[in-house]
Amino acid sequence: MDVDPRTHAAVCLDARGLGLELVPLLGAETPDVEIATGSPEPPRGWISMNGTDMPATACRYTVQATLPLTMIWLLLPLSGWQRVGATGKRTDRAEGDILVEFATPGGRKDVLTFPHPLAVGAQITAKKMQRGVCLQADFQRQK
Repeated sequence: MDVDPRTHAAVCLDARGLGLELVPLLGAETPDVEIATGSPEPPRGWISMNGTDMPATACRYTVQATLPLTMIWLLLPLSGWQRVGATGKRTDRAEGDILVEFATPGGRKDVLTFPHPLAVGAQITAKKMQRGVCLQADFQRQK
């Protein structure tokens, strides 16, 4: 596992070279990132296979922030160290909404709008910028 010091993105590859990139879009917050493999105290970075504990790399993100806090993560596929070329950009608007622009190398761009976390009757929407599908999910905050 490797973590980019600029973007704080974590890259995980298996023995075949296939893997995932975890990209945090945390806005103004800067995380502390800790990587551990087989740490006995505190215990982290272990898996159990057939009843045997084996060291495994773990990545922990810590953020100190004022609540409410909206943390957005992109999970992107990798083949070797070749990135798919997808990008994400977060924009926090003054009224509390969060826009996430997601672009692929083929030119597709989508925008996700996350409402202010305290909004009553808020909607999460995805708008088509070029090619693609328009999605919408509604939710109601319980009073």
